[in-house]
Amino acid sequence: DIRCISASADASLRIWDLMNFQCIHTINGYSEMILSINAYIYGTEPRCITASSDSVLRIWDFNTYTCIGILEGHTAWVNVVKVYDNGHRCVSGSSDHTLIVWYLDHNSVLHILKGHTDWVLSADVYMWHGIYHCVSASYDNTLRIWDLEKGNQVKNPLIGHASGVRAIKVYDNGKRCISASYDNTLRIWNLLTGQPIG
Repeated sequence: DIRCISASADASLRIWDLMNFQCIHTINGYSEMILSINAYIYGTEPRCITASSDSVLRIWDFNTYTCIGILEGHTAWVNVVKVYDNGHRCVSGSSDHTLIVWYLDHNSVLHILKGHTDWVLSADVYMWHGIYHCVSASYDNTLRIWDLEKGNQVKNPLIGHASGVRAIKVYDNGKRCISASYDNTLRIWNLLTGQPIG
């Protein structure tokens, strides 16, 4: 089977069979918008994490289509979630200006990352010299690089956009990233120096 999952502002999740272009299951129960989703494999089990405007993240078992965990810690909309470390950890970014690193084996908080002064809108996780890092993008016009093992910011903020940064993607084995902003530009960054290169 080839499947995908979609999340909607109508507060539902839908699982789709991409071979037959049909919805095979709908998950309801949210009272707020679902803003981000990340599917992953935990051991051999298919799962996903959803982030919502109710400030909560939920873990779903795709064998039973049931919620098997709730992550509470943010105090405003959770705009992005990224799972890493083979499904054992994730990082979420929120309108409360923080990112939280979660240990999914126990649904517990590992680190709270503070530094942004406005909504965190996007994030991407990558490996650098054997250590997981994250680049976050915010409505404060900046990007920030974080060491997810130590839970601290590395380097100075990446400054160059004239408005909020909506999306971020790391590439070139963690050496570069591209950001998209409400200032109607894309910027390419050297993550080793923290400087824009395009």
